[in-house]
Amino acid sequence: MEFSAGGIVLSLFTGLVAGLASYFGAYSKVKAEVRAATEDLRQTIMNLTATTRAVELEKAKIAADSSLASDQRKAIYALATATQTLIHSMCWLSWDAKTRDTVRADIAKAYDVEAHKLLPEIFSQLALLKILDEGLHSRAYPYATDLAELDVQFGEAIVVSETDMEAATAKLKRLFAKSNELQFNIDTLFGGTLRILGSSGEAITLSSRDA
Repeated sequence: MEFSAGGIVLSLFTGLVAGLASYFGAYSKVKAEVRAATEDLRQTIMNLTATTRAVELEKAKIAADSSLASDQRKAIYALATATQTLIHSMCWLSWDAKTRDTVRADIAKAYDVEAHKLLPEIFSQLALLKILDEGLHSRAYPYATDLAELDVQFGEAIVVSETDMEAATAKLKRLFAKSNELQFNIDTLFGGTLRILGSSGEAITLSSRDA
């Protein structure tokens, strides 16, 4: 068999082309696989980022809701304590006047000091409650107004007692029934219709009758 120079060159050229074609084919395949893997990794990172963001947002929402609930419980507790304390003082002062048929100066003075402290606190807590729970605020506000109006009448009776003990005593006797009625209404507001959950999940009734 004879091999010409042209044939040998052609054979070498054909082999070279075939080798290059095979090389570039394999290279293109690897490059495509790398591109696909890179795209999959990019998509995975994007999905992970989105999931992480969603989890962080949910955690922030839960924390905010928990903080709001905590603030609400504190406001309700403070409001219930202040209103119950004040109405108890009213009932005690009027009951003492009714029972002893006189107005004792020491009890009248103690009531006066307590009322000056508690009424501003009650309306401060109501202002906070309006932000936290407007529905509860609207139910509680009328009772706070009743307390303030009743306090005026108690104050008038105490002032009258300095010059007319009989008239002051009679006035406080009449206020005894009003005080008890208002105390019942406040007990119903905080004890009968408002039950909140404590930190361990148990139901807490904010009422002096449950103390």
